[in-house]
Amino acid sequence: MAGARLVVASPPAAAPRVGLLASALQPPSGEGERWGNGITYDPETGQLGYRTDDCDPGDDDRELDARPDVVAWDPYVVGDGIVCTALAARGRDWRAQARRQLDAVAEYQISAELWSGTLAQAYSYPNRYLTNATGSTNVGTLTDAVEALAELEQYLSDCAGGQRGMIHAPREHVTRWVADGLIRREGALLLTYLDTIVVPGAGYDGDVAVATGMVEVRRGAATITGDPLGDGTIDRAKNTVEVRAEQLALASWDASCHGIATINLGA
Repeated sequence: MAGARLVVASPPAAAPRVGLLASALQPPSGEGERWGNGITYDPETGQLGYRTDDCDPGDDDRELDARPDVVAWDPYVVGDGIVCTALAARGRDWRAQARRQLDAVAEYQISAELWSGTLAQAYSYPNRYLTNATGSTNVGTLTDAVEALAELEQYLSDCAGGQRGMIHAPREHVTRWVADGLIRREGALLLTYLDTIVVPGAGYDGDVAVATGMVEVRRGAATITGDPLGDGTIDRAKNTVEVRAEQLALASWDASCHGIATINLGA
C-alpha cells in the first residue's frame, strides 16, 4: 500500500431508535427548567374504581380507595465528551460532536439509572428504581421468559385494572419474546398483543423483567463546555482540551405498580 491513509470523518454517533426514551411519556409543556430542582406529585393511577347497583346510591361498594402516596424524584446529570488537542480542532466541530455523543448515550445512561438506581442509592435521592425489591411485588421466581411475560401482564391487570403499563426487560429477553412471536412493533414502540409497551432499555441487564405504570422522561437543555479554539480552556501542559455536553435528566413513574419477575436463563 503506497502513500498515506486518507483522513476521513468518523461515522457519527447515533441514538438508538427503540428503548426507554422512545417509549416513555413526555412531560406536559410549560414546566420549563423548573423541574431541575426535583419533582413531586399525587399519582392519578393506582385505583381500581368500583361497580354497584344503580338503585342503591348508599351502597358501600361506592367507597373510594385511599389515594396512593405522593411521590418525589430528583434529577441528575448525564453527559459525554471528547479530549482533543488544540491542533486537531482546526476544521472540525468538536462541540457538535460532543452534542451528538450525548444524544447517543442518553438512552443508556438514563435507562441504567432507572434500572439500578446507582445515583439514587449513592446520593440518597427519593427516586425509585426498577430492580429494587423494596416496595415491589414478587410476580414470579425463576420462570422461563414466556411465563415471565405472561405473569407481568396479569400483574398489571390486577394492579391497575387494565390501565396501560410498561414491561421493562434487558434486550436479550425482549429478543426471545420477539422470536416467540409475542411482541410486535409499531413505529418506535414494541408492544405485546395486549398493547402493553415493552421497553428494551439499553442500560437494563440481568435476569429480571419489571412491570410498571407509564414512565415519563425529562431531559434538560444541553450545556456544551470547552472550546479547542479558546485559549481559556486549553491545558497548556498537555495542549489538550476537554469538550463536554451535559444535561439534566430524569426518568420517573408514580410507583403505584411495581412488579418484578425473575427469569430462569437456563429454561
